[in-house]
Amino acid sequence: MTMSGQQWFYADASRQQQGPVDSDALAQLWRDGRVDARTLLWREGQAGWLPLAGFSAEFPWLAEVQVVPPPPPPLPNAAAVPATKPARSGMGAGAGCAIAVAVGFVGLMVIGILAAIAIPAYHDYTQRALVMQHIAAATPIKLRISEAFARQGECPSDLALESKDVPAGFSEVWTGRFEDGTCGAQFTFDEVARLPGIKGKKMWFWLDETGTQWKCSSDLDNKILPASCRG
Repeated sequence: MTMSGQQWFYADASRQQQGPVDSDALAQLWRDGRVDARTLLWREGQAGWLPLAGFSAEFPWLAEVQVVPPPPPPLPNAAAVPATKPARSGMGAGAGCAIAVAVGFVGLMVIGILAAIAIPAYHDYTQRALVMQHIAAATPIKLRISEAFARQGECPSDLALESKDVPAGFSEVWTGRFEDGTCGAQFTFDEVARLPGIKGKKMWFWLDETGTQWKCSSDLDNKILPASCRG
């Protein structure tokens, strides 16, 4: 039997057996793109199915460029199926709201912590500013002590202070030498607005060994005292 007279069976795209066809018909199937190099072939006397590519010696037309048929046209009445927007993976609206609430809660916590720190610090600052105003108000008496000490060479024990000489915010002022021998003055606080509990507290001022520099201390809380007066 000649090559063109041989009958061939082939498996189509759905693996269904087709044929028999002769070699010329098989060549046309190749040119039409209905079979390709992977298409399985069988002929009588052949042990098993083999791919078309294995018969290149017998079919020289396998070297030709194969024409791939265009895709079939869509069905005339096929309704277009609208593309469904895929569900967004990850967080849904509920998760987003939960995170927003959590962030807001954390923000409120941070604000609360800052307020807990800032408010007492501001309160201490305002009280310290008031105390410093009263310390400054004691300057005239300190100057009188310095002048008397420089003129007489001794600590003035009595400056003949009158009530008008006592600075506002203080109830009394004592001048003279302290028990340790230093020369200075003791100021006793009176009631002061915005300084609760200050009445009866004291400020002490004294001259150093040279008699030219003033030092100070107090029984007030250190946090409302200037650094130079903290004991």
